[in-house]
Amino acid sequence: MYVYTNKVYCRMLNLYKFNKVTYYHFIRQKRRQTALSVGICPEMWYNIHETAILSKRKGGMEKLEEVKMEQQTAADPRKNRYVVDIRRDKAMMMKYIKFYNRVKHPRVTFNLVMTGILLALVPTLVKNMALPGVIVCYGVGALLVATGLFRQYLALGTMRGDPAVKENEELTYLFGNTGVRVRQNGSVDNMGYYKTIYRIWEDEKTYYVGMNEDDLLILPKANFTEGEERDFKEFILEKSGADYRWLPVGLWNRFKNFGMQIRGHITRMRIEAQEREKERR
Repeated sequence: MYVYTNKVYCRMLNLYKFNKVTYYHFIRQKRRQTALSVGICPEMWYNIHETAILSKRKGGMEKLEEVKMEQQTAADPRKNRYVVDIRRDKAMMMKYIKFYNRVKHPRVTFNLVMTGILLALVPTLVKNMALPGVIVCYGVGALLVATGLFRQYLALGTMRGDPAVKENEELTYLFGNTGVRVRQNGSVDNMGYYKTIYRIWEDEKTYYVGMNEDDLLILPKANFTEGEERDFKEFILEKSGADYRWLPVGLWNRFKNFGMQIRGHITRMRIEAQEREKERR
């Protein structure tokens, strides 16, 4: 590979009389034309060009070959950056149900239990209530309390009875350079590009990736077979630009997260008050 030097360019067009901006703009345009002529991305050519100069100064081209290999690997869409193996067993289903309830319906359990308790207290507050009314209040109240406390197990039974859900099915999620694939029953299917990921949640032991508006990938941190799980969040956020939510399960972590949310809310209110004060002035 021929590497142009600044001195050659100066002699070719006598750029000594031009300013530095014009000079370096000409250098960059020439390199871009060279890259396009050989079918290489201009940005990749710039890296190769600079690496070649450094390698020449060090007395070898080993560094250049390493850069080429890394860039080819990064550009390969089939290269798996992260691989996660899961088994859709009873515990995984329960994890999905608990997460769904926390995110979509966080107050349902509390509302059901409190409504049942209040309904059961009606006969004690209303004097001379007829016997059928007392039976209805106690019966419906007990039913609401039981539904609120055990609704996740009811949902688990419904899910296990669904013929579309295959219990104990083994899945492997493959996160490549361009998108997400899933391997199941010996075949590999594309799930979508990273831009279809709209949000990623995280708790102490699991990542939850929401994509395609209705798909949820449950990825236990202990099930990563390729790639470092601690770098997974940054990788997904960089590729997708998705929203991130920390959703802890432990009581202490939930308490700390609540405190951080309160402080963030107070900070936002303070900034808004300062902006309003500036507008008045």
